[in-house]
Amino acid sequence: MEGTIRCVVLAGVLVGCHSDDTAVPDGEVVENGLFVDWSSQPSTWPSDLGDAVTLERARFAVDSLRVIGDAGPGDPRTTKVTFEVRWDDSSQPSDVVFSEAPPGLYSQVSIVFDGHLADDSFEIRGHVFVNGNDWEYRIEDQNPLGFTIPIDMMLSPGGSATVRVRVDFIHALDAIDFSTLRIDDGHLELEAIDTQMPSFRQKLVESFVLVDN
Repeated sequence: MEGTIRCVVLAGVLVGCHSDDTAVPDGEVVENGLFVDWSSQPSTWPSDLGDAVTLERARFAVDSLRVIGDAGPGDPRTTKVTFEVRWDDSSQPSDVVFSEAPPGLYSQVSIVFDGHLADDSFEIRGHVFVNGNDWEYRIEDQNPLGFTIPIDMMLSPGGSATVRVRVDFIHALDAIDFSTLRIDDGHLELEAIDTQMPSFRQKLVESFVLVDN
């Protein structure tokens, strides 16, 4: 079956074209290949982060995830498109599995979040105690966000390798002054129009880190 061919354009730059034929059927156990494993800091949801801030939910609309090897940056065998990464009290993201990844040295993970205006590219929610009141906060952005994570991963022929990516939400949320957020429909809101969003986006990118195996 032919997969859908898609191109990602970010800030006017062509990121790459790829197909979505790399998906592994649900329930199939794959032991060999290249894996991307997700984790978070904090590791439990919901979680008390201190300073009267709790974290309850995070969701990312992944437009593309590519593990880039020296053999070629646009290999569809190490590309997955259009899926969701979510953390909450009942959800943890599944591993991304590339069962047909070619052997060789891999040097980058490229990620693009993009809800294509139909959905937020990412959203984070929780509660915070500000000025004597308990508020729900919502961080929502419809703009695309793309970045790369450097790695140094060797996949041997017939073997397996795991890229472990951790999202440090504590680091990301540390950029926010909750006391100055807008009140919108009974909750605190941080969106693209707000002056704090550029610094938060930068902190969020910094929060995607490689964890040693």
